[in-house]
Amino acid sequence: MFRLSRRSWTLLGLGLSALLLTWAFWNVDLHEIGAVMLSADPLLLLAVVVLCILSLVVRGWRWQQLVCAAEAVPAKTVILATLVGHLANNLLPARSGEVVRLIVLGRKAQLSKTTLLGTLVLDHAIEGAGLVLIMAALPSLFATPGWLLTVTVSLASVTLGFLVLGTAVLVLASTGGAQRLPIPAHWAARLDHGVRKFGVGFAALRKPHRLLASFAIGMLSWLIQGGMVALCLRATHLPLDFEHALFVLAAINVAVLIPGAPSGVGPFEVAAVMALGAFGVAKAPGLSFGLLYHFIQILPTLAVGFAAIPALGLTLKDLAPGAAAPTDLSSGRSGD
Repeated sequence: MFRLSRRSWTLLGLGLSALLLTWAFWNVDLHEIGAVMLSADPLLLLAVVVLCILSLVVRGWRWQQLVCAAEAVPAKTVILATLVGHLANNLLPARSGEVVRLIVLGRKAQLSKTTLLGTLVLDHAIEGAGLVLIMAALPSLFATPGWLLTVTVSLASVTLGFLVLGTAVLVLASTGGAQRLPIPAHWAARLDHGVRKFGVGFAALRKPHRLLASFAIGMLSWLIQGGMVALCLRATHLPLDFEHALFVLAAINVAVLIPGAPSGVGPFEVAAVMALGAFGVAKAPGLSFGLLYHFIQILPTLAVGFAAIPALGLTLKDLAPGAAAPTDLSSGRSGD
């Protein structure tokens, strides 16, 4: 049942991506797209590649702050696991890279994947909070479309929900509340064990310095990505201001939250076209930017992701969910 449901969800996502790509290319002059991409400034595109790699490293550093609140893990290990996760997101549908980076770090650092899931939920909450802050500031900088407020409030609600979840789990874990639920004792014991492991992943909520450090690093990541968009816009002869680049960045990142084809193909391009359309950019040059910006991110992400696998002492087979996890008898930790 689970496999059928997962496959159906994947097929639905792929179908949605195909529909969005069809819309993006509908009634667009392919020769014009080719001309824009061929005339792009190579030096600016090279700068985008450098910033892309830096952004991936910074995002891994942000996650490391949250992981270290639960268990000391070297920054290098967490960053490399993050690079592998982003590699998987570009090769697998439905944002499966999030699962892959849990598997990689769980096996390499010999940590509970349940605990790491808690850190990952908190990492996404902090990432979302940074994006909400940027989106909330944009209307004070220029006239924004009416839908931006709706999206900002929705994303803020989801982010707050993650934080409330983390707080609730911490309370349950510290009070043993799961054992008092009106369910059979053996189920309550197993639930309490899982809640305690999951709650460890939210340890940063009790360590403000880790939480603030992660948020500050997350904001740095967003600014780097904004620089990537601004440079790519200039490379494709669309010299919009930095605040406009942040708007385009926000639109793309909200769109790729939709589980679909690998690397968010479809939602990514449509979001770029619609965001630039708000500034009077026609569909063809908007799509040219979207395609080039997407492509210029995928290549370095694949390169550093494949390089990170042997750097972690792993192989592609080790990334499969059913592969045997290492054990550490001295520490008693496991990669459950």
